[in-house]
Amino acid sequence: MTELLLCVSQEERRVPFKFKMTGINVYTFEEALYHFYQYWKQSIDEIVSDEFITWVNDALGLTYLAAKIKRLVNVSALTERVTSFLMLTDYFDGQSMSALREQVENWETRLEWERLKDKGDYLMKQGDPGWASLYYKKALAFSKNSGGAGSSRILNNLGIAMMQMSLFDDATEYLEQAAALDPSSIQLALNLAEAAVFARDFDKAARVLKRVESVESGSPDIPYLRGELNLAAGDIRSSIEYFERALKINPDPHYIYRLADVYVKLRQYERALETLKRVTENDKVLLKQAEVYVMSNNVPAAIRCIERALISRGGSVELWVRLAMYHRLDYDIERANSAIVKALSLDPENDMARLENARIKKAMGRTKEYQSTLHQVLLGMKKKYRETTV
Repeated sequence: MTELLLCVSQEERRVPFKFKMTGINVYTFEEALYHFYQYWKQSIDEIVSDEFITWVNDALGLTYLAAKIKRLVNVSALTERVTSFLMLTDYFDGQSMSALREQVENWETRLEWERLKDKGDYLMKQGDPGWASLYYKKALAFSKNSGGAGSSRILNNLGIAMMQMSLFDDATEYLEQAAALDPSSIQLALNLAEAAVFARDFDKAARVLKRVESVESGSPDIPYLRGELNLAAGDIRSSIEYFERALKINPDPHYIYRLADVYVKLRQYERALETLKRVTENDKVLLKQAEVYVMSNNVPAAIRCIERALISRGGSVELWVRLAMYHRLDYDIERANSAIVKALSLDPENDMARLENARIKKAMGRTKEYQSTLHQVLLGMKKKYRETTV
């Protein structure tokens, strides 16, 4: 017999709760349950946070559930907290709960540093190296307390997070520590060389690459990083030769993008676009082509690239923001505004969308809206920075 599952809140709710780690908005308690069932590793702390309890109590009006969730704050055992939360209503059946319980129990037996590293790895995949680095630092502290197990992997990932934030001196320091813990790892040495290049420690980068080359001469990353080294040192034309060497070993799209960047630096835009044709057309290469067109002052061509990318990724906030920006640069403010409205409808709290919205408001002469929007964005960025540095 089919059984209907009724929502605990029968009225339409407009105020969402945004799970920080996943970036997903939920509007009902059932959506929150489903989200937690899918992303319990990332949300284990958030479902007992003051913000979530307040949302359940005030925005949803479910005071009795808010009181029950508040009691879960004192439940330290992960499996008990996860299952107790999911069983607050009859949303999940016994089979689903049994399967999840087994997953949680297995994860709970892992060391604390492993669980923290998992969270950091998830955030890196989500494109948030700042928040990921916070978890990696906590994982590193627990790892040291456990005799240093996993420290080289944590340090490596922390170094990569620092590189993604352009903190290259810090990245070099962490990766040097990682390489010292695992001197036989070629990948750690290559990561260190890359960080040293962008930290402008060219002597260190050259020494590391020479050492790697003596052991693993066939790696395409060696000529690629020598290309980066020459590019950073100002020998732009020599970098072309090294990037081409890397591409002969492995036609990695990243090497192609970097070679195109060299031609852009030389203002050889046609050669840059020809280089990008080596990659099968996809959203990423269309974005790269658009950047080259903008650099060559051909904004209409850049707009066409983004429009092609939107055919397959119409739900991409990044693409809609980019389209809005390019319409603004092309002085078509009406279309720019339409594009940014679409971006904000997909993610109202996206910082890049809100910043572009502020720029468009300024271009429209709506100075007060520009100042107000910019102020709100900056406040949000400061709040996020405080959250990642506690």
